Amino acid sequence: MSLAGISGWRRRFAFPAALGLLAPAYFLGAYDWEDLRSDGRSLEGTQAASVLVVDEPASYVLISNIPKQPCDPLPSSIQSFASGLSFASKPETAPQVPGPVTATATPDIEPDPLTASATPVAAPEAETSGPIEEARKLIADCRETFKSVNDYTCTFTKRERMDDGTLVGPQAMQMKVLTRPFSVYFKFLQPFAGREVIWVAGSNDSKVLVHEGGMARLIAGTLKLDPTSSFAMKGCRHPVTEAGLGYLIEQVSTRWEIELKPGETEVNVTHDSRVGNRVCTMIESRHPVKYEGYAYHKIKLYVDNELHLPIRFEAYAWPQEEGVPAELIEEYTYVNLATNTGLESNDFDPANTTYGFTRY
Repeated sequence: MSLAGISGWRRRFAFPAALGLLAPAYFLGAYDWEDLRSDGRSLEGTQAASVLVVDEPASYVLISNIPKQPCDPLPSSIQSFASGLSFASKPETAPQVPGPVTATATPDIEPDPLTASATPVAAPEAETSGPIEEARKLIADCRETFKSVNDYTCTFTKRERMDDGTLVGPQAMQMKVLTRPFSVYFKFLQPFAGREVIWVAGSNDSKVLVHEGGMARLIAGTLKLDPTSSFAMKGCRHPVTEAGLGYLIEQVSTRWEIELKPGETEVNVTHDSRVGNRVCTMIESRHPVKYEGYAYHKIKLYVDNELHLPIRFEAYAWPQEEGVPAELIEEYTYVNLATNTGLESNDFDPANTTYGFTRY
């Protein structure tokens, strides 16, 4: 259920709240009704399950669907009225990035406290020009742009690696965010088609509301869960409270201020990368040597050149041994991002008649 953009900064080796920011990713991710659910897919979700990322003319990365994973049993408290049903930790999806977009303002979420007791070699004075300074200016520009964002919508996709090494995803879902009060709505497209999630800061007893799709919704109704409980976090690296662009931007900004040091970080900037049909500036930062407090070996941040907001984030762990490719830890993409669309409190109300929440 960790719908956050990213959580790697926290250090879980699934580093909890990283740059998903970068994720925030943030999702209700890990349960499924085994016997009464639908097939867990939708046409829109399938279309959103592949995103073409082009960093250079001949460099393509195609994210494709990943098979579903086995189910885990429901807690006994729920089995009492829904015997035979079970929740499952499932995969995730990534999308095809169509049409125009717009921009977004920072949710009232504090970034993770930095545990960086980094003891790297003393570095020279910060650069006043070059790729490191360009990266810092780029994220500062994103931060400034986001201040004017009241709300945004998109199709959100994510992949996350769990503590046991399992890569979950891709998942795709419709996403709505109101920046003040910070409010999040998700409707899953693939897998778990029909599942809906709502979290509003300071409302609903600070619980996240969730219901499944199909017959499971009628049997179990709407569940109220602690966002950071093990049940709500099943199959997720971040809680819903860390979802969205605001958290991602803050985390990247904070970490880059600390970690982008000449001699310790290699930074490359590509101005004509593409995420779907969106032209982006891609910043890749890489730490050749692992220092304590540095969350990732490498990250890639794709900032939309028109929106001045990040629409994709990738984070990689340090390779286990020399010559072995770095493993993906977190990947978040915001497809068809549109800002200041006029969302209201009703868009985050479980009583909204266009939603399927019941018995909450």
